[in-house]
Amino acid sequence: MFSLQHKVTIVTGSASGIGAAIAESFARAGALVYVADCNEAGGAAMVGKIGDQGGQARLAVVDIAKEADCQALAQRVLAENGNRCDVLVNNAGVGHVGSILTTEPDDLERLWQINVKGAYYLNRAILPAMIARRAGSSINLASVAGVMGMEARFAYTVTKHAVGG
Repeated sequence: MFSLQHKVTIVTGSASGIGAAIAESFARAGALVYVADCNEAGGAAMVGKIGDQGGQARLAVVDIAKEADCQALAQRVLAENGNRCDVLVNNAGVGHVGSILTTEPDDLERLWQINVKGAYYLNRAILPAMIARRAGSSINLASVAGVMGMEARFAYTVTKHAVGG
């Protein structure tokens, strides 16, 4: 097992799925995990689960598609932890089924806002503190779709290519 003792971490999209698994792993490794998700009930359940397992977690309800939410999350984490965030995991994302011909512009925009701009907003908000400390890691999760196209997943593939870049 790796050690994240005394590390401050943010994991977006951590109320369920891959993000939940990352949050649990980080907590088991000793990190304080900010469970950052727009699903308040799911996030609260994850914070409770981590606590029941002996870990430390705090709920952060955030819509990463909104720059102001990302700024507020960064300000909160940094204020509560001596201007420190050791690991940012941009995991949150959404999918969409549709070809280029069946994907509506609003569908593409929604995925772009969450999958790409969400990671952009949080990196812009957290990286200055990491750079000032000369320490920290930003992990931006993409998908195999970011390497090769997926049938009927036009918008998802486009946004995951952007994150991978």
